[in-house]
Amino acid sequence: HVEEQIFPLETWGKDYVASRNPKRGNEPMLWRIVAAEDNTKVDFDPPTMMGASIMMNSGDIVEFQEQQDFTISADDPILVSGYMLGCSATGVGGCPGDPYMVLMVPNEQFQSDYVFLVDSSYDNDFAKLVRPAGAAIDVACMGVVPEDRWTAIGNSTWEWATIDMNPGEAMCKPGTNEATGDEPFGIVVSGQSSAASYAYPGGLALKPINPQ
Repeated sequence: HVEEQIFPLETWGKDYVASRNPKRGNEPMLWRIVAAEDNTKVDFDPPTMMGASIMMNSGDIVEFQEQQDFTISADDPILVSGYMLGCSATGVGGCPGDPYMVLMVPNEQFQSDYVFLVDSSYDNDFAKLVRPAGAAIDVACMGVVPEDRWTAIGNSTWEWATIDMNPGEAMCKPGTNEATGDEPFGIVVSGQSSAASYAYPGGLALKPINPQ
């Protein structure tokens, strides 16, 4: 099984970037959204298999699978978590990775400086970055991430890029790493080996933005 300690309700946000795991094959990622309040409208960009928007009530949970990254905007606080599927879903030999759960950080809780750890015991490790379009993001082991590495997410102002940390590109390698930006941005660190994996958000502000 997989489990994570959820963020306190007062830290839940209204805007998220659903940043999927680096693809191993053609597998989708499983998403779960939990609503805090009744009559919560949730919008997706680009539209997902749930459509362009849904309505949720307090305590409602929706689950769906999606191939692409997308943004989520709600008019009340929500919690978003992502689940990488088992290796049998990839259609790839060697069983790369195993299911993991990772909590998405609300955009309102993004920071502009992260220190994160890359685990040396996994075969492949990644740093998945999301930024406001045009923001300069510097990963200490490689410098400013080039513009041609970023992919737009739907019609939103958000973009994503994946950095190979192990085997690392440029000077990137397992151990302690740092990423900084001239605007707040998001990061998810993950790793995969045969039938094994991990993932965690690289940091967050954890501010009380949703008073109870």
